[in-house]
Amino acid sequence: MSSPHLPTGALVGLRYRVLGVLGHGGMGVVYRAHHLGLGVEVALKIVPPGVGDRAATIRFEREARNAARLDHPGCVRVFDVGVTPDGHRYLAMDLLEGPTLRDEATRFGRLAPAVVAHLGVQLLDALGHAHVRGVVHRDVKPENVIMTRGDDGVRAVLIDFGLSWALGDERVTRRGTTVGSPSYLAPERALGRAGDARVDVYAVGVILYELLAGARPFHAATAVELAWMQAHRRAPALIGAAPGVPLGLAAMIHRALEKDPEARWPDARAMRDALAPLAAAPAAPAVVTAAPAPVAAPAAAPTDDDHTTDVRLATRSRARDLLGRIRHGRWRWRLVAG
Repeated sequence: MSSPHLPTGALVGLRYRVLGVLGHGGMGVVYRAHHLGLGVEVALKIVPPGVGDRAATIRFEREARNAARLDHPGCVRVFDVGVTPDGHRYLAMDLLEGPTLRDEATRFGRLAPAVVAHLGVQLLDALGHAHVRGVVHRDVKPENVIMTRGDDGVRAVLIDFGLSWALGDERVTRRGTTVGSPSYLAPERALGRAGDARVDVYAVGVILYELLAGARPFHAATAVELAWMQAHRRAPALIGAAPGVPLGLAAMIHRALEKDPEARWPDARAMRDALAPLAAAPAAPAVVTAAPAPVAAPAAAPTDDDHTTDVRLATRSRARDLLGRIRHGRWRWRLVAG
């Protein structure tokens, strides 16, 4: 079944009039639409190719179910789910106006520590709300954070729970398959293990590091090398990559980036509570007013790793794997499209 290309004016579910495309992603195509009954504009997400595949269908249904559990200003609200006449599933969500955190990071480069701490508190508060309801996002990255402006200033809102999973849900990926964005993938996920809420804590650590340093902790020419770095290499010292960052803030972020999940913050709320004293006051400047600063050049040309991917990390034969570990002090991995 091919991906839908809905023209302007198309009617979906007898109540959504398509106004245009908002964006594309690995987990769906999102349209701006007009709700005929309520008279408001909404975001309409249509499932991508693979809707007939059992795993893709379960992921889509899971997103609707999990997002419906959440009631927090930092989590996008999903209020309707349905199927088009030609069999494509859709989600109707609040339309969020504003740039992504990636847009803002690209625009401003390095951000002030107080601003970064404030953003971290917002993200961790939203994730903490999800985690206590048994929902793990699993794809936290700047592209999945919308910066909205309201009466209380600029707020970071998490979107796209398409990779989220409720604790106890059936596993839908093949054994050894990892779904996510390599630049923000927790070590246990890079090694093909399921992980728990602490994978989101790790991803927030990468985001905060990047916002302070102007570059992510790991860069690689290939996704497989990047996955190996996430699993085995310690992040460079933040105080070296971003001089002037408070030692306490750097220590909190490095704890989030620990390879061993047991050494990280036990959950998002614990990290949020530790970070809160360093956060900017509510009236402090938000991302959109931060002063620009030079962005550090990456150590190597990074791969196009911000996109969500479905990959399988597999070891070579036992003998070759052992030989590679003896020679290089690490496992060798190859990447197979999922």
